[in-house]
Amino acid sequence: MMRKPLLITAFCLFLAASPVSAQLIPRRVTARQIAPRIVDMVDRNGARFSWKLEWGWSETLFSYYHYNILSGEGYRIDEAAAGFNLHPNASIRAACGIDFGGRWNISLMSGYQGLASGVRVVPAVIRGSFYTGRGGYSDDGFFSFAEAGAGFKLSTGSRTKDSAILAGLGEGYRVWLTSELYLDFLAGLSYAADRPRIEDPEGIGYVADENIRRNDAGYITFNLSVSLSF
Repeated sequence: MMRKPLLITAFCLFLAASPVSAQLIPRRVTARQIAPRIVDMVDRNGARFSWKLEWGWSETLFSYYHYNILSGEGYRIDEAAAGFNLHPNASIRAACGIDFGGRWNISLMSGYQGLASGVRVVPAVIRGSFYTGRGGYSDDGFFSFAEAGAGFKLSTGSRTKDSAILAGLGEGYRVWLTSELYLDFLAGLSYAADRPRIEDPEGIGYVADENIRRNDAGYITFNLSVSLSF
């Protein structure tokens, strides 16, 4: 039995009415016809929709950069550095996903997230979780998770608008609150690949894109978070 029939139906109606589905589904099929079919298909396969709100704190542990640019006079400048560079960040995410097989969950997550000093993104991440407790995702117990996606940068005045590549993994523990509400505690490591703006070593401002031959940066982060799942 579905836990949130009204939310599920609304979500399916939204999907069915979206421009993408309008291109894939014949116009004679209406949203009211599609939504019940999706709900029935999920229910028949022993799956259920899930929703999450997650709050997190993270600490950048290690970072590196390597750039190669052309100077104003035409010669190359190559610089690289790596080391421990502590910086705290915060995040807030919301997720919509599907529980299936008694132990698995796949969710699409987005929200607001800090990666490093001066780097703020809107993440679009897919997370997969496996619940190892006796009751799977419906009971207390440990779980493992891995995620990957992109982080779309917010304007900060000091970074490019190129999206960052995000990846992470970790462990968590689920606490059963009610039949429809769970509290999750998570800890893990994440990595972000970035292309920051390069400050002009010869003047004020930043190096023009046409003068950049290489521009790589990366951040390794330790994360702690807590989420409500329902």
